[in-house]
Amino acid sequence: MKNTYVALFLLVVLLMLLSACEKGGEFRVYNTCSYPAYASVNRGELVTIPASGNHLFKIDTDRQTIFTGDVKRTVPVTLYGETYSLFDDYENIYTDSTTIEVSAGRTLEAYLTPNKACVKVTNNSSYVIPEAEIWQLVNLNNVKVGTFSDIQPGTSRFLRVAYSVPNAQVYYKVIITGIEYQYVSGFLQKDEQFLVMVEDQE
Repeated sequence: MKNTYVALFLLVVLLMLLSACEKGGEFRVYNTCSYPAYASVNRGELVTIPASGNHLFKIDTDRQTIFTGDVKRTVPVTLYGETYSLFDDYENIYTDSTTIEVSAGRTLEAYLTPNKACVKVTNNSSYVIPEAEIWQLVNLNNVKVGTFSDIQPGTSRFLRVAYSVPNAQVYYKVIITGIEYQYVSGFLQKDEQFLVMVEDQE
């Protein structure tokens, strides 16, 4: 009988040890913007996260047991959206990359909240667009803020830009081969996109 109790005790201890083992962590990205966002983990494939969608990344870690304590892993991450940019508080700059620390058996979550407006050019024509200029008009100041070169047929390019605030109403225009496109809704607001679609001329 004593041997039976010992065996049961060892079995319970073994089950407890096995249940305490964790391997691998998760990183879930929520895109709360009105336009797509893009993410990759550990220099892997870039994933498109649709507006109001989310994506779960599974990240390999060492196995965590009651003997190892918390097991963590730091990995590089790329995160950006058509109306979202990461802000580095330490460097005081916008960036598309950072690092995250994931723990075995746990899920780390990130919420991408819009903090930019966007100008996007989509080439639906059969020819290459050699150049598209993006101009910003703020309080009567006209400044070129970006240029897209060699936009291939069937592709798009976008630029994240500043949005309007009460003391600085921002207006944008795009110039392609001498043709000027204007944002019909007027001033560009946060989480809004000025989309220019270029078609073949009939």
